[in-house]
Amino acid sequence: MWKAVKIAITAFVLLSECRSEDSQCKNGGTCSTSAPDGTCTSCVCKTGYSGNVCDKVLTVVHGVVTYKSSNQSFILIPFNAKGFKEVLRSSIVNYQDSVSSNRSIDESTTFVVGYTVYMNRPPDWPNFNQSLFISDLNNVLKQNSSIRAFFTNFTSSITVISATADIDECASGLYTCDVNAECFNTIPGYGCNCKSGFIGNGTHCPVGIFCKLSDAPEWPTSATRSVYYHNGAPVSISNSDDLMPYKTFIEYKCPDRYTLVNFETGEAQTTVIECVGMNETTQSHKGWTGNGVRCDMTVEFMVAIIMAAVSSVIIVLVAGGFIVSWTNKMKKKKQDGNSDNDTDILDFPG
Repeated sequence: MWKAVKIAITAFVLLSECRSEDSQCKNGGTCSTSAPDGTCTSCVCKTGYSGNVCDKVLTVVHGVVTYKSSNQSFILIPFNAKGFKEVLRSSIVNYQDSVSSNRSIDESTTFVVGYTVYMNRPPDWPNFNQSLFISDLNNVLKQNSSIRAFFTNFTSSITVISATADIDECASGLYTCDVNAECFNTIPGYGCNCKSGFIGNGTHCPVGIFCKLSDAPEWPTSATRSVYYHNGAPVSISNSDDLMPYKTFIEYKCPDRYTLVNFETGEAQTTVIECVGMNETTQSHKGWTGNGVRCDMTVEFMVAIIMAAVSSVIIVLVAGGFIVSWTNKMKKKKQDGNSDNDTDILDFPG
């Protein structure tokens, strides 16, 4: 028993040490070698990272090369991916690693190769001449010596139709977007868009979007109002001047037998009133979408009320007609002096 406990403790300690060593590696890397004191001395990094502790973000280069041959047998020739990598390795300064290239072939004997290369960040960045780098890389891929490395013993009729490449600044961490912005890659270069809820030019997004609750479109006092954050969590309202964050939305609910309609048109209102910030279409409501609303009776309820009113009128008319007829009859009997049936007649004072 004690032997089993000892084995379990040893395994737990080793597992803990392994996890501790792995935690020393950054960006999801795992420890490959460690010192006797448990310090990790070398990490196996995930794709896109390098360094002893995987703390360096590699520069990402995406490219596409299109080859064409007049020989119909071209589509049967295997592509030498290893040779392709070697050409990239020899032509890119600071080359670090590359993922497997991919290929596609169509019936016109056009051969397309897409690839991704990781390299160490150029030491002169951001003054690095990307255009010259891309041009030199594409020229290397077009050379006959490169083609021979890609398509062994089959080069006489192969030509390069196009070759494009681009440094992905976003994936490489080579952008200057604001912390409240998102980077998107373009060819060439990149762009920045402020995240939802912030206003700016992408490189500077200092202003958060808020809407004052009192500026929301008009709503009926007979309705109940519910305010929710963008994730659906309810908002606790203290006063009408509370500032609501971006994407906060408002829902109104009319009493039973009433429906919510557009305040101006009377059409059924189904859209949710939402805080989206100032723009050309929301100037009138200072950041809120939607229109003012009111609670109108439903058609069914209105018909029921009308039918009830009509029924009441009919009852009153029938009862009134009966009373008039009975009164006239009584008057006539009095005029005829017929008193034999006085006990059956109520004599109203005249």
